[in-house]
Amino acid sequence: MPTGAFVDYANTLKVPSYVLFGVQASYDFKHGLTVFLDARNLGNKRYVSDFSTVTDARTANTAVFYPGTGRAVYAGVRYKF
Repeated sequence: MPTGAFVDYANTLKVPSYVLFGVQASYDFKHGLTVFLDARNLGNKRYVSDFSTVTDARTANTAVFYPGTGRAVYAGVRYKF
């Protein structure tokens, strides 16, 4: 996310910007078989994945940021028939 959105309606607090790196790869075999690999957030960056809005962040006493997922790797097999 290159520029963050404002968290409050008073425009006093923004979501910090961040960059995530990932890799996806797959290979299709004959007869409908596919293997795949999906690696996300390879730098294990801490980031804000979502947020709640408040009227004014200077006076709010609640958490508004939700953390994103850390490094994750998914692999699998698909079969079409």
